[in-house]
Amino acid sequence: MYVKMGNNQTSTFLRFGAYSFDTHRLELWKKTERIPLKTQPARLLHLLLESAPETLSRQTLQEEIWNNGTTVEFDHGLNACVNQLRTALGDSASTPHYIATVPKRGYRLLPEVERVTHVPKSVGRKFAVGVFVMFGVVCLGGWSFLNANKNQTHLSIQETSPAYFEAMVKARRAFQESDPDSLIVSVEAYDQALSVFPGSNEAKGGKALAMVVLAGNKGFPVEQTYKNALILAEEIRQSDGPTTRSELVRGFVFLYHDWDVPAARKAFDLAVALGPDEAITHAWRAAVLAVQGERQAAAKESDIAVKLDPLSMAIAADRCWYLGAAGRYEEAVTACQWALDIEPDHSYTLMGLVPSLEKLGRVEDARKVLSHIASGVDKTASQDTDVSGQTLSQSEKLRAEYCKIADLLTPGAQQGKVALVPMAAFEAGCHRYERALGFLKQAKSGGESGALFYMIDPRFDQFRASDIGKQLDMTIAKRHS
Repeated sequence: MYVKMGNNQTSTFLRFGAYSFDTHRLELWKKTERIPLKTQPARLLHLLLESAPETLSRQTLQEEIWNNGTTVEFDHGLNACVNQLRTALGDSASTPHYIATVPKRGYRLLPEVERVTHVPKSVGRKFAVGVFVMFGVVCLGGWSFLNANKNQTHLSIQETSPAYFEAMVKARRAFQESDPDSLIVSVEAYDQALSVFPGSNEAKGGKALAMVVLAGNKGFPVEQTYKNALILAEEIRQSDGPTTRSELVRGFVFLYHDWDVPAARKAFDLAVALGPDEAITHAWRAAVLAVQGERQAAAKESDIAVKLDPLSMAIAADRCWYLGAAGRYEEAVTACQWALDIEPDHSYTLMGLVPSLEKLGRVEDARKVLSHIASGVDKTASQDTDVSGQTLSQSEKLRAEYCKIADLLTPGAQQGKVALVPMAAFEAGCHRYERALGFLKQAKSGGESGALFYMIDPRFDQFRASDIGKQLDMTIAKRHS
């Protein structure tokens, strides 16, 4: 069940306890503060509010929120969903004030609900911009830093300061939203925390992670941003030795900036050893495994990541790709559908769905997905490719969709606004192999991150087997000393 959201429409607010919920935008508010909430916890809250005070069964929640037939992921997903919702509400399972667990049945909302309808105030909306590690773009896997100090037993005076605590909470919440604007807020909030407690390695690690993901955005030039992040990571290592965050930062820079794959593997292996219960360590280790051609290992690592954080859009979308690359096509389709349940119409996930559908012989389904992607690239583009007067097979129709998207994206690629590896993939799907070859050469020489994954990207299977594809050397070698 997808809840479609428009703009500037009258919203219904459901008030309960100290909170209110915008049913139109699926937003949780506490007075004038919007509480960050992912899509599925927001859907869960909406269902609980509309059903209060009745109990919602787990089966009902599966049918309403996870409607793609998945069951294994559902158990992990619902538990994580409830936990994240309780965290957002400041609630607990042991002494609930908002969400009660009804043993062997499900969940119900405890406070009374009041419905209020009015035109919402003009609030600047922020939409999460996924930064994905595979196949052309760089990824921020979702993970929680809200309990970053859970193993620390001795707190300094600075760490007990309200100003430090508030800055850290603000930084971590902004970081979880993952879009560039929120990441900038996160960096600024970490700076505020460091102004109170300059020696905080938690703040340094959080800031460094936000910086490496922001590299290349306005105000964060790549070279200087990576350099500054590495300085923070090294300060942490000199003070506390290697930590999960220091190694994540180092591995990220080694992989995506230096193309030093062995060094990145070493750093991510250590990050997993230090933080085995953090989803992001497994998600980023999966990336380097994929680059090294270890397809099954990458898929297995992404399985672990998604179990640790089933509601992360980035992790779910990457798993969709890794499973396809590993030849686990049925599972890949299910994983893609799972990711699309979190964020419908997500183009990166839709593109990951296409090659797995093709491999399963579901060519018409793959064509429909491509047609949908094309309509997202250009709202004026026809939902169906014009093949009037032609009798085309399903494969030829699929190829025509690839060509249409490639043609729509060409101007943007020429202006540097479209990543070159995805551009090459569309050209390869169109069987314009010479053009695909040109884009891939540019991507490699320019250090585009998607080039790292070329050898396992299923979109290039036919191209790699062609005479033109065999001319291309995409061997990954260290780019910087």
